[in-house]
Amino acid sequence: MPTLIACLLLCITASDASSVFIQPWCDNSLRVRIGPDMVQNVYQGLMDASLNQMECKINPTASSVAVTGSTHITKNGNIESRQDVEGGVIQFIRRSDGVSLLETVSYTLSKRNGGVSLDVNGNNLYRASISFKRRSPNDTISGLGEHKFGQQPGVLNYGNGYSFSFQKSANSDISIPVFQSSDGYMFLWNTPSYGSVNINSTHITFTSNATTAIDFWISVGSATSSAPTAYPSLMKQFVDATGHPSKLPYYATGFIQSKLRYRSQSEVLAVAREYVKRGLPLSMIAIDYFHWEYFGDWSFTANSSLCWPDPTSMTRELESLGVTPFVSVWPNVEPSSINYEEFQRNNYLVKNSTSLKDLVSDAMSRPAYLYDPTNKAAREALFAKLVQGYVSHGIKAFWLDSDEPGGAFPGEMLFKNGHDLNIGMIYPREHQRGVYEGLVNAGIEEPFTLSRSAWIGSAAVAGAVWSGDIQSNFMSLNQQIRVAQNMAMSGIYLWTTDIGGFYVAGEDTRTPEFRELIVRWFQFGAFCPLFRLHGRRLPMDTPTECGSNSGGPNEIWSYGEPAYSIIRDVVLMREQLRGYIANLWKQTMKNGLPLLRPMFFDFVDAECLVTDDQFLFGKHFLVAPVYVYQARSRDVYLPVLPGGEEEWVYYYDVSQRFAGGQWLRDFSAPLSEFPLFVKSSFFREHMNVELV
Repeated sequence: MPTLIACLLLCITASDASSVFIQPWCDNSLRVRIGPDMVQNVYQGLMDASLNQMECKINPTASSVAVTGSTHITKNGNIESRQDVEGGVIQFIRRSDGVSLLETVSYTLSKRNGGVSLDVNGNNLYRASISFKRRSPNDTISGLGEHKFGQQPGVLNYGNGYSFSFQKSANSDISIPVFQSSDGYMFLWNTPSYGSVNINSTHITFTSNATTAIDFWISVGSATSSAPTAYPSLMKQFVDATGHPSKLPYYATGFIQSKLRYRSQSEVLAVAREYVKRGLPLSMIAIDYFHWEYFGDWSFTANSSLCWPDPTSMTRELESLGVTPFVSVWPNVEPSSINYEEFQRNNYLVKNSTSLKDLVSDAMSRPAYLYDPTNKAAREALFAKLVQGYVSHGIKAFWLDSDEPGGAFPGEMLFKNGHDLNIGMIYPREHQRGVYEGLVNAGIEEPFTLSRSAWIGSAAVAGAVWSGDIQSNFMSLNQQIRVAQNMAMSGIYLWTTDIGGFYVAGEDTRTPEFRELIVRWFQFGAFCPLFRLHGRRLPMDTPTECGSNSGGPNEIWSYGEPAYSIIRDVVLMREQLRGYIANLWKQTMKNGLPLLRPMFFDFVDAECLVTDDQFLFGKHFLVAPVYVYQARSRDVYLPVLPGGEEEWVYYYDVSQRFAGGQWLRDFSAPLSEFPLFVKSSFFREHMNVELV
């Protein structure tokens, strides 16, 4: 058992000989560790205090430890823990009103024997679980990553009862063990091991399949905050503890064009030139997979003399048009790749945990290996290949596809720094870290990567996320409205979808229903942090010398009228918002305020807690997407605004102004419009509109 000095602040022995270590960890927050060995995990969501990484400092005047009889008390700002040493129960109390927010009920730590029993440093691994009693069954619980729930509309509030398995995130499903409660607290499960969370009306239980200790962080809202809810102070404390979001390059605030896939530099340039010719804003254009010959080439090797003859001149022309290219990078390495021998020789590849040979994964039905981002040398080697293949041509932004990683199976992966049962959820973040650090070291001050997965801390290493290969239908659009809000509440700030969805049921995306779908999705997408068109459109393009597997046209003029005119106006609207978004991002970097967020983030109206199909963009815009085919109206709730002079103004007709605190039933939403409301003060100050 650790000594009291080693524990620094509070270390007491529980009845099973485990130590309980409770430590102030940023403002109004506590970190709790429970375990026989008191060894922290190799990877964690919290930044490492021992490495001076934390953005916050512990204020000794705000924290204290006391012992009253058999109760150990730790205070830090507005949070207090009370542990009954004899019974082992720990209460977490908000000091400003004395409310007990969570209370431990039980925990278990079962040492793993045989197989995966030790971490990379030789420390014991345990199957662990801890159960908390909820204050009430009625609080709203949001966050926990990105989950769609089949053909259901999706869920923003998990407080009504849900279970998740944290077992290697999958394409379009991301597990991030962070949640926030409307009772005014935030919780972080601080291990990247596989496990689960179960929420029912009375209890919340977290489990880990292979961890060195139970390790979690709990934070409450500031007692001195002037905000109407606790969420702003919780997000500030969260980024202080896990890392502040990195800079956002201005080019990423605009419209991003993509499709499956542009097969040559002539196709890429033709699309960019057409946008310019039409006077349409275009900030970025994506170059998708198979611009290489083999996975792991990480360069323009696919019939390069014909299809990619001069990537440098391509990049220069794109930049002259105001367009930033970004390229798809997969973590797979095929045996025929030009880089396979080097990565295999230097042990840069993930091993099969049973055979200890290089793990064979499935990359688009092609057997391939996975590079190991827990190996610093492997991360550096990968980025060196990106420099040779892309950065040398002027490319500075990367699309990190399939980085869950796709094509591999849980329980089989052995990394340099441990088994995936112990650290598997860390893969995308460490992959993002390698590219981020490489770009920074190459002198690129504002790196940008777009990934299909994430974990705690991804935002600090430029890890933007899109929601994967989702279905192209109205149910999917409905789901994404809630997914977006939960990702924001999980600390993933830069998020987007494939506008129009990725997969289409049927054989043609030129149907009236799809054309309406893509209009409605654009209206939603313009108010996502990233504004990106992508998808696999049907029928597929005819194969050429530069390859097959290219979907049909997916530029904004591809869907005829009236879709084109409506989409063009939405793209122009987003262009006007870029300065606003850049200013919002400064607040995000400083305070962790999400650009896109639930209405209950800013407003205390009871309706805001249950109305999950509309959201805020910044603090000035209220967005209510239309997600039903042929719907031409929808109900909208307008939150109460402080002060008697502020009103909600309908964006498309400023003569329509409404007081907050009311429902607008069957509010008109013709295809060319959608319910978008702006605070009247913002209209007057920033949009040069005189409201009479």
